[in-house]
Amino acid sequence: MNIKTYVAPQENISGNKIPTPEYQDDKFRFNSQDDCYTCPEGQILRSNGRWYKKFYRTHITHVNSFFNCDPGHLSVDIKIQNDTIVINEAEERGLANCICPYDFNFRIGPMDYGTYNFILKKGVLLYIRFSIDFNSKTNDSNIIAHVEK
Repeated sequence: MNIKTYVAPQENISGNKIPTPEYQDDKFRFNSQDDCYTCPEGQILRSNGRWYKKFYRTHITHVNSFFNCDPGHLSVDIKIQNDTIVINEAEERGLANCICPYDFNFRIGPMDYGTYNFILKKGVLLYIRFSIDFNSKTNDSNIIAHVEK
């Protein structure tokens, strides 16, 4: 058989439509009796019987994370273990006698939909614990804002 396989990339960074208009899903015909598709070029496409699971990522912004005003290099270390995500924000040095707010932006994933327990640390200190129900409505971005009491 002379079948060309078209697989959409995981992320479209070019801005072009994927797939091209001649290969959009409305151009494929499904045959329910034979459980197969016919592509725009007339080739028969059958399933290999496997189901593939899609994973997602989320964008986290931590606004006004306070460190000293001369922190050197700021870093974020993220570890995902099952339903627990540990985020550790750290500064290289703590030499200043004042504090300043910094914003951190990072992506976490791959993740499946579900409830995740987040632990946010600053070096060895526990800063906050919270949970996020990660689903199609929350998979784009989440904001952690510092609230003064």
